[in-house]
Amino acid sequence: YSYLHPDLEPVLKATMGIMTFQEQLIEIGWIAKMKNPDKIRKATGKKSRALMTECKMELFEGLGRRGWTEEQLETLWEIMIDFASYSFNKSHALAYAIIAWQMAKLKHYHPVEFMTALLNSKIGKIEELSHYLSECKRMGIKVNVPDINESQGKFTARNGEIVFGLLAIRGIGEPTVELINKVREYNQHCPITSPINFCSYVESVSEEKMPTDAIINLIKSGAFGANKRELLEQYAETTYVPLKWIPKKGIPSRADFEKAGYSIMPEHFADKEMRAKLFNEAKYETYLKKDAERKWKHINNFFEKYVGDEEFYEFDTMGAYLTIS
Repeated sequence: YSYLHPDLEPVLKATMGIMTFQEQLIEIGWIAKMKNPDKIRKATGKKSRALMTECKMELFEGLGRRGWTEEQLETLWEIMIDFASYSFNKSHALAYAIIAWQMAKLKHYHPVEFMTALLNSKIGKIEELSHYLSECKRMGIKVNVPDINESQGKFTARNGEIVFGLLAIRGIGEPTVELINKVREYNQHCPITSPINFCSYVESVSEEKMPTDAIINLIKSGAFGANKRELLEQYAETTYVPLKWIPKKGIPSRADFEKAGYSIMPEHFADKEMRAKLFNEAKYETYLKKDAERKWKHINNFFEKYVGDEEFYEFDTMGAYLTIS
């Protein structure tokens, strides 16, 4: 390989004529007898126009005295500016090289464990997780969907496969994972079979309820099983809080019947006990109708807000498709 000027041979010989390390900029500054050779590294690295102009003049003067032509100086400056955009100092370059070698070795010889650790390092960054989950697929490593009975907070390696970590599901945090672990202990690790089953256990171990969004994302991720839409429908029923039934106390008057729109035979009205009974029976029928309409509206709103297209459940909650190609 050739050099722009003989002065560069001792500086660039070790890197085959290519400017590679920031220290080489400083060496060129020494050759030009600059007052502060490190200034040229700072100037090019920070793209400071004022500092670069100052350094350029001093560099050109020093190298000009050593016989450099104007063309050689301008060419050198262009190389130095381009170099500054990717340059490292030697210590950083060495550290990165060692880490890259170690990571490559681990990835080759222990791929499942390596990718498990890498995925755990990206929990909370769903876009980056998505990238590495795609890499697992490319490498032929199976990543299993979360399991409410088996999954830990973090990703785990098991039998040559990776089990998805609960904390990597959108909307699931440490308190939720702690609550899930409490339920497992309370249930003596017997299988949790459904969201409804799970919520009943939560009521036994905690005064706080599991957030609705957390349950829904667990369902959509597949943590309760593959029949996600059916499970969402079942869970929607449990989220409805019915109206409170309050029978009328005391004996209703004729005005009460008229106001409520209930009819009553004269002979029944004369019997106070019968009057109260008929009034509350009519009121209960009205209550049931009103509550049914209210429940229908609640379920409908639930579906509009949470159910959506099942095809996107996995990507929406985990940033990747684990069971869909």
